[in-house]
Amino acid sequence: MRRIVIRSLLHLVNHDKLAIFNFMHIDRDLASHLQQEGWLISHEVHSFWNNTGHGDFDSYLQSLPHRKRYMINKERQKVAQLGLTIKLIAGDAISPTLLESYYIGHQKVCLRHGNQPWLPIEVFQKLVELIPESVRLIAAFDGDRYVAGGFWILDRSALYLRTWSAMAELPELCFELICYRPIIYALEHGLKCIDSGLFGQHKQQRAYLSEPVYSAHWFRDDKLRQLAIRELPAEGVFPDCRSAQLCLSDEPG
Repeated sequence: MRRIVIRSLLHLVNHDKLAIFNFMHIDRDLASHLQQEGWLISHEVHSFWNNTGHGDFDSYLQSLPHRKRYMINKERQKVAQLGLTIKLIAGDAISPTLLESYYIGHQKVCLRHGNQPWLPIEVFQKLVELIPESVRLIAAFDGDRYVAGGFWILDRSALYLRTWSAMAELPELCFELICYRPIIYALEHGLKCIDSGLFGQHKQQRAYLSEPVYSAHWFRDDKLRQLAIRELPAEGVFPDCRSAQLCLSDEPG
């Protein structure tokens, strides 16, 4: 079935005479198979949290070393003192105005890191329109004013966090919305894992693990293929997940 799907997609690529085709964020087995078929393979390192069966967040905290428990409790107390209202908003309740505010905050985050947003707002609008049941926006408000948030996509077993938005720098709020609230949600809804996007030290310090995630690339033009080969990381296609942090994109997670 996998081979049939790949052949069918390539048939569409050839029919439309596309120059490049990418399989993004695939597992190691599929990446290895595609490499044998002549595809180029790249990877980036994501931060993951895996549900080991704790009943709630307090139970999960008790499983962590004392130093981490102290840090997490202290950070969450600081967020509580901000007096903000934090809401988890389902896709069909995300208004165009709120989504626009989210995107403005996302642009500000990217610019603070010296980058441009890698997704246009139309991508978020289409996700809300087409799969509202799988979209959540976790957002912090000061009264009616949007402050910060994270855009989630859900499936039956996992939560995916790809973009962060903040009108201003509030580090503890970032940890609350990116690290802790996703764990609380995963525990409450029995999700197996969280893919929190690109690796960051701040996530690792808060009990997220780093693992490589693969993408496969097909090129019609051999000159483009050779340029891509030059840009692939020198340390190998399938790195050990503990040493794979050299090939990170510099985009903020």
